[in-house]
Amino acid sequence: MFDAAVERLASAIRTFAGMLLVVVASAMVAVILGRYIGFATAWADEVARIAFIWCACLGAASGTHRGLHFAITLIASKRQGWARQALETTTALTVIAMCALLAWATTQSIPVAQLSSLPALGVSGVWFHSAVTSFAVLSAFFATNRLRLIWRRP
Repeated sequence: MFDAAVERLASAIRTFAGMLLVVVASAMVAVILGRYIGFATAWADEVARIAFIWCACLGAASGTHRGLHFAITLIASKRQGWARQALETTTALTVIAMCALLAWATTQSIPVAQLSSLPALGVSGVWFHSAVTSFAVLSAFFATNRLRLIWRRP
């Protein structure tokens, strides 16, 4: 049941990241058309930047769920039994530790980000920082789930 819920969460994240990619592309088309036609599109540029950072962060968290993070799996994949389990555990713990550090660092910068705002949309700079924090929390969750699965294997 828990595994199904994790899969649904990962699927929802992938879907939302895909929708944000459409937003990025649409906003960039608006920026390009605006330059040729001559109407102001500063808002579209800001929408594209916000959607892009969220798309990248959610996509990276989805990659962590699938085990596509920046780990060299060649060494672990050549091993069997406890050696493989130990190497995969080390990788998962490293990802969790790095995500915890990243989440802590970005939450520390959020009060400073609240002081700035995007000029055209008027929204806070927290939108950028919260995307990275969300990536770190989701990736740590997915790496913890992977760790649970590693140790659940027979």
